[in-house]
Amino acid sequence: MDSLIEYNGDDCHIHQQIITRLVIKEIVTTIGDNAFEDYEVLKELKLCDGLRQIGNYSFRGCVSLEKIEINSNLESICSSAFEGCIGATELIIPKGNLKSIGNGAFTGCVKINRVEIPDNVENLGTMVFMKCTGLREVILPKYIKEISEGLFCQCTQLENITLPQYVETLGKDAFTNCSNMDKISLPDALRCIKKYAFLSSGLKRIKIPPGVIEIESGAFRGCIKLVRVDLPNIETIEECMFMNCESLKGIIIPNSITKIKKWAFCQCTSLEKIVIPEQVYQIERSVFDGCTSLDNVHVPSNITKMEQSVFEQCTSLTRVKFDAKIITLPKQTFMDCSALECVDFTGADTIKRMRESCFENCIHLRTIVLPPNLKFIEDSSFKACIGLEHISIHKNVRSIGNFGFFGCTNLRSLILHDGIKTIGNSTFANCTSLGKVVIPASVGDVNPLCFQNCIKLEEVLFEKGSKVNVIRTGTFENCMKLETIKLWWRVEHIHKDAFKNCLSLQEFNGPNVSHFHDYAFTNCTNLREVKLDIDKIFQITTNMFFGCICPMLRFTFGDEMEALLSQLRNISLYWLRSPDVMDSMMKIVKFLSKENMPRRLITMKTRIWGSYRKRVLFHINEMCKHAMNPACYGFDIDEEMYCADNIMVAHYNMNQVVIYLTSTIGNVHNISMKPAQNNSSDTVAMGVTANLGAKHGKKRQRKSNGDNICPLPTLIHKQTPSSYDCDVRIIIVRLILSYLIIEGPTFDKVGFR
Repeated sequence: MDSLIEYNGDDCHIHQQIITRLVIKEIVTTIGDNAFEDYEVLKELKLCDGLRQIGNYSFRGCVSLEKIEINSNLESICSSAFEGCIGATELIIPKGNLKSIGNGAFTGCVKINRVEIPDNVENLGTMVFMKCTGLREVILPKYIKEISEGLFCQCTQLENITLPQYVETLGKDAFTNCSNMDKISLPDALRCIKKYAFLSSGLKRIKIPPGVIEIESGAFRGCIKLVRVDLPNIETIEECMFMNCESLKGIIIPNSITKIKKWAFCQCTSLEKIVIPEQVYQIERSVFDGCTSLDNVHVPSNITKMEQSVFEQCTSLTRVKFDAKIITLPKQTFMDCSALECVDFTGADTIKRMRESCFENCIHLRTIVLPPNLKFIEDSSFKACIGLEHISIHKNVRSIGNFGFFGCTNLRSLILHDGIKTIGNSTFANCTSLGKVVIPASVGDVNPLCFQNCIKLEEVLFEKGSKVNVIRTGTFENCMKLETIKLWWRVEHIHKDAFKNCLSLQEFNGPNVSHFHDYAFTNCTNLREVKLDIDKIFQITTNMFFGCICPMLRFTFGDEMEALLSQLRNISLYWLRSPDVMDSMMKIVKFLSKENMPRRLITMKTRIWGSYRKRVLFHINEMCKHAMNPACYGFDIDEEMYCADNIMVAHYNMNQVVIYLTSTIGNVHNISMKPAQNNSSDTVAMGVTANLGAKHGKKRQRKSNGDNICPLPTLIHKQTPSSYDCDVRIIIVRLILSYLIIEGPTFDKVGFR
């Protein structure tokens, strides 16, 4: 239906679905707000000469309107008057009285391709032509002074536009997403370019007039075709100004610049060279982050403030001269600079702290001279610098943080100078080429996993005077070539997995170690000797030597015990009759009965004591190897009892030890007199120890009576199946073993060599 309506200014009550043509009568001077909004079938509009104003939203959403022709006497087009007229292909604005076009007046008129705005127009509102995606050419009035906010935002086909010579300001988002606009001439009168003025536009080159005094943040952000920019003498490069300008190769930063704000050149992947002026004193975060073509840079000495990630992911950067006078090198400054080979910090004498991940993943960094006054290297500073071959930590450095040099797989030479106090978790873990480490005396703490997986590490030396008193969890785990470790006397604790899988470790010397934790030496398959001081040990756990399968493994327990054992080693006399043998047995009693020894034993677990027992008993075995059974030579029982009584009289205050040895002597004689029958030697030993309660009672009774003579305890005689099982050595071994486990006897077999 073709319906013509003449509008006389009154409210229109005709249903919008039937109006296709509209004529504004001569008497009408103003079309009211929303008068014909969303008249979707309206195709033709004729305005009268007397019309002076078109109100807000008057024809918004008239999607079928084909042509918009403004009368010459019109003075004002209000906000969004023709917004969304997506069918309009032509906009005609004649010379006349029009002074103002309101905000969004023609927003979304996607088929209009050319606009000429006469010079009589003085004011263009914001977003007037926003989303006019078919607009290709615009002629602006010559006297306007501002390109308003979003004026041509998202006009993706806009190619040709000439800015009037009096324009002083380019508003926010003025040409945002004008992706076909590859060039623009800026007038000399221009003073300010607002935020995102050319965001994601198609500009290839732009010359900014020298009169511009301010360019706000993101002005050229995302201009992926922009190759070159000439900046005026502004003072600050604002944040994100050239961010994501992927084609930008050259830019000259004027000497007037004093501050470069965050992300200014971030992801300018084609930028090859940048000269930072000497006057710059502040560089904010991620300024050159992701500039993957930048190959050389000098950081000048006037810089006193720098934020994180300034050169992060500059993957072509090879050399840096760093003279900035900052106190702290920010975190991730050169992170992921995979081509970086050399950094010169000789002029950076004010740097005292290197923050996290400064050089992480700089895989071609081969050598670095640290800032001369550096004190703190924080977490992951050189993590995964797989090309790093040598590092010297000078005397001013006080600590290296967690993962400091983690995964530096080619690090062969490490020099730690005296002065460093703390080495963090996993600091040198996975440094698979490291062969030797000297821990300075100043180091007070080496944290867990510090040298984990250093598979070529052969030698670790703690310097004389070392303050380290704990080898922490996993410190040398999987150091498969580690053969020698020299601990200083202060080390008291060996934590879980400290030497796990150190397959080449043959000797461990811990003269003052008091606490061993679970799995400390797990799978040290070549470990042959562990040197300890029996007086210092307070805790050794059951699984400490799990997987230590070397048959030659033995324990030594300090000079005093070793002297005693060496004395016993070569004795081969009649085991009871010889005064030397009796004297040696007395020395064993004295040694095992030192002050506080039983209390310490009560807190022990059994595994390490099993090894200790074997050391003692092996030498007793050697002493008794050729001993004659006393019964064969007719020794008098009274003589044996006399020997036992003498031991007890001399050592009546030595608790269980005296009783055990006394019962051993008595039992040996009595067992030797009985015929062998069906029971095993295990039963013999268990039978002897079954009477411990009675023996303890008699011991206490003797002490309370002041009697120096203890009657021979009642014995349980067991019969054994063979003469070998009656061997006196077995009885001695089992009974001394029973003593050493205070909380209850266990009778592990002890193999004789």
